[in-house]
Amino acid sequence: MTTFHLAGFPRVGAKRELKFAQERYWRGEIAEADLLDIAKRLRELNWQHQAKANADFVAVADFTLYDHIFRFTSGNRCDSCSLLVSIAKI
Repeated sequence: MTTFHLAGFPRVGAKRELKFAQERYWRGEIAEADLLDIAKRLRELNWQHQAKANADFVAVADFTLYDHIFRFTSGNRCDSCSLLVSIAKI
């Protein structure tokens, strides 16, 4: 039997909604709660798209608000984390 799943799914939205929401948040134009609501809707839409495509499994825990590489490496305690943390503080 063949199964179908995606290892990850674009998180920014079809029209880059997450990017624009983050920029509005950083400029103080929307509240943190609004940014989180937009992020939640995008995650739900991503899951729905995968389900409609008849994916046997949907990608979860692949969403981040900003830097997915930093999140992955810091979550996995990779050796380069101290370098990434130092760069992020600059």
